[in-house]
Amino acid sequence: MSANKSPYVWKYKGKGSTWLNDDLEALITSVARHEALDPMDHTVRTFYKRQIIQQMCEEDPGLCTKSGLGDLIHMFAMPVAVMLDAVFGTRIKDCQGCARRRAILNKVRF
Repeated sequence: MSANKSPYVWKYKGKGSTWLNDDLEALITSVARHEALDPMDHTVRTFYKRQIIQQMCEEDPGLCTKSGLGDLIHMFAMPVAVMLDAVFGTRIKDCQGCARRRAILNKVRF
């Protein structure tokens, strides 16, 4: 595991197995492959992203009600990052520096 960690550890429980990963997108890919589904299919990715977030919110309701400045900025910046990645072939949405800044800014509550 690298020294650059995302601010969260994502967890998915399904069919007798539990997956953990500090990268949500990598977790979705692992689960989809395990289920013999196309991990790049948008519908599959959206389904598992919602399932993971729903499971985490059920396990810790406070997780889904707490939001910091980093989460607010992330909500607006992520669609822009995804678009830039699609157009220029970059990987901005997976930026570890952005994840660290998000974690730092999340300490600011509003």
